[in-house]
Amino acid sequence: MRREGTSLRSIRQPEISLAEAYHVMQSFLVHIGAAPTDIEEPVDGVVEVGGGGVFSRLKFDKEPLSQGAVLSLLRASERTSGKRALFSVTGFTQSARAVCRARDVALFNIDANGEVLPISRSARGLMPEEHFTPPIRQDNRLPVLPDVGLTQARPQPEFKCRDCGSHDIEQLA
Repeated sequence: MRREGTSLRSIRQPEISLAEAYHVMQSFLVHIGAAPTDIEEPVDGVVEVGGGGVFSRLKFDKEPLSQGAVLSLLRASERTSGKRALFSVTGFTQSARAVCRARDVALFNIDANGEVLPISRSARGLMPEEHFTPPIRQDNRLPVLPDVGLTQARPQPEFKCRDCGSHDIEQLA
């Protein structure tokens, strides 16, 4: 059964790993002056960080995040003050966007290149004036990731010509 607001086309494999997405979120929060001081992983695929007046959650999923993800963030941050931010690698449903407008939650999408894209008005208000340079690139080089117990991504093997070693070849079965 599909979640509300999703179609078969919207269900996709995230193009970056959880560890890479966490690294992007952490670097972005440091860039905007909200360096994480508290880090928790309450359930698989969710990382929560607090610090600098911003409580943030990264939810790693194959589908766009629904209003349930926003409500879960609100419940998790009940005892904190300041701004709330939710990061995704697959986007958000319309109902999630509606809840965030009503509850002043910043929604950010992290794309395959590590760019942090503001989705909500609150997120646009948190965007820095100085451009954020993503800490990852999509050329099979992984960043140096902090050890927070998250699964590290593995680079894809490269297949090079045996004779000259200078060009890629397809793997033969």
